[in-house]
Amino acid sequence: MNLNLPADVLPSREFVMRYKRNYERDKLARLLSEMEIIYELFSEVPRYLNDDEWTIYFNLRDIYERERFLSRLYLQHSNASKIQKQQSERDLIIKKISEECKVRFERGEMVYAPGYHTYFDIRGQYFRRLVDSMYGCRVLAAMQCGEMPPQLIIDCRFLDQFSDNYQIKFLRQIQKLHDANWFHRCPFPVSIVNLLADDHLARYIKKYWLFLYGPERIHQNANEYVNDNEKCHEEDGDDFTELYQELDSECSTLDGSKKFSKCDFSPHPFIPTISSRSIRDNLSKDISDDEVVYISNSAPRMLDGPISKYKAIVICSSYDLQPWSSSLSAARCDRLTPYRLPIERYVKWERGYKVMSINVTANIIRSVYLNDGDWKSAIIENVPEYHFSRNSVSFNRSNPSNSSSVDVERKNRLRVGFALQEAIEAMDRRRIDAFENDGQRNGILSSNAKLKAKPKIYHHKYSREERRARKNS
Repeated sequence: MNLNLPADVLPSREFVMRYKRNYERDKLARLLSEMEIIYELFSEVPRYLNDDEWTIYFNLRDIYERERFLSRLYLQHSNASKIQKQQSERDLIIKKISEECKVRFERGEMVYAPGYHTYFDIRGQYFRRLVDSMYGCRVLAAMQCGEMPPQLIIDCRFLDQFSDNYQIKFLRQIQKLHDANWFHRCPFPVSIVNLLADDHLARYIKKYWLFLYGPERIHQNANEYVNDNEKCHEEDGDDFTELYQELDSECSTLDGSKKFSKCDFSPHPFIPTISSRSIRDNLSKDISDDEVVYISNSAPRMLDGPISKYKAIVICSSYDLQPWSSSLSAARCDRLTPYRLPIERYVKWERGYKVMSINVTANIIRSVYLNDGDWKSAIIENVPEYHFSRNSVSFNRSNPSNSSSVDVERKNRLRVGFALQEAIEAMDRRRIDAFENDGQRNGILSSNAKLKAKPKIYHHKYSREERRARKNS
């Protein structure tokens, strides 16, 4: 194929050799043609793609997700170059400061800096270990005193069926939920259930769930370690079971001392538990269905008052946009009673969708639990103020500069969708025309061949009169 694409964007030979079936080769050829059109229409596109990014791109469902994925990669690459430049400038400044501190220390002055006269150097890995210890102490103290808050369950039964964009959003919300729970004085026991992750979703889990796999630099060091020592396991590196095997491996020695290595990360013992089983399988046997609350925006019942009487609260990873993926249908499938948050009872909702994100819903529930059922203050503190104001941004249709960023982005997406659809239709028409031209050159399905073909003559064994006589007899 003759493609007008940068050489660094094209897939490698190893990636192409993975797909040997005809339908996979046809799909790859179509994706390359679509990418050529995207690169002709837009300027904010990445200038290089590796095999991992190509694997994600190959598994995306439609052209809109693929265009958003390329746009997101462009922003990541541009931000990476900016971050690298800022890091080099920061390193230069730190080097100058360290040289000045060294000169002052040699003169006999009192230098308050790391490595000189600082009693506590709380940063980096030491800060993480300190917060981990505090988080573990709070959880263990609540267990010992019998004061554990209700179990917070995140239902991810629809996550593997969502688009690429929605999967990333929900994974980030769960990470924010863990961060808030990690620093809070009253941490909730969190469980992630009904998680059926394929290799495509497992890549996003490795990237966005830092509590489970660590930051991205840990991924890079671990990949280098695997490439140097275990090259035979490169194909199994993205499997979800391999993810758990890597995370369950201990990085400490037998005497309890920490062993620093290239993959120096182990998840905290009290991170959210992850399971592919149902909600009931992740609950204690002594918890009845009446003690479980399933949060749903479209539920007929309203949750009000203290929630200390409940043992578990379920939040579904869904925006309730479709009936098949709604939290109400999930609650009815598990025969649990759905409740909606009492937003209308305490505040006046002016605009925006009432389905809150997972982390915001969890923060509201935590505030209500700590304040003995004070829903009004919990909603006002945790819900963005945007939903309570009607005319915070005046919009004038005659002046497009006054439109909000959401409206501008929506219009741009519509324009992009129409442009891509027209370009793909034009590409299909060119393919059809090229196929017909090839058929005419080869004499296949051409009009001239049809005209020159002689009509087939049928010869009957018996005459018409003989056939009629046989039929009437």
